[in-house]
Amino acid sequence: MKISKSKTYNHIGLNDVKAHLRINQDFVDDDSYLKMLIKTATRIAEEYIGDDIALTTTTIEDYDVSDYQYVIHTPNILAISGITGDSTVITGYSLFNYFNYSVLEFNDNAGNNSSIDVDDLRIIYTSGYSTETIDDNMKHAILVKIAELYDVNRSGY
Repeated sequence: MKISKSKTYNHIGLNDVKAHLRINQDFVDDDSYLKMLIKTATRIAEEYIGDDIALTTTTIEDYDVSDYQYVIHTPNILAISGITGDSTVITGYSLFNYFNYSVLEFNDNAGNNSSIDVDDLRIIYTSGYSTETIDDNMKHAILVKIAELYDVNRSGY
């Protein structure tokens, strides 16, 4: 199995960070550093909760798959971009998100569970949060961590 990820860090804006740190919006000298802190604090939070927070596009390549279900160890899948088996597009599936994982169930044209038997399975999906969907508590925890990393005189968690 091979897994590759690409992340987009747009779940917390630079203006939100500046407001939290009480930095004038016109002060731009630290902008690149603050953007780096957004990534760092987000990665720390992702490791802590074991889930993607930044919008993440993940590609899974698996081999010798023969079942009607496929378990993905990501709990919050937002969308499936594509599924192929042996270079053939698979369209018959249902996605179920659970507490700490997700399940793809493959089905036939009538909607009944149907096993696949492929040598090369490729799944591309998106998970994580945007500025519109991130939970306020999660956002605040990341802002607190950014403050802790930016200013050692602030207290953190």
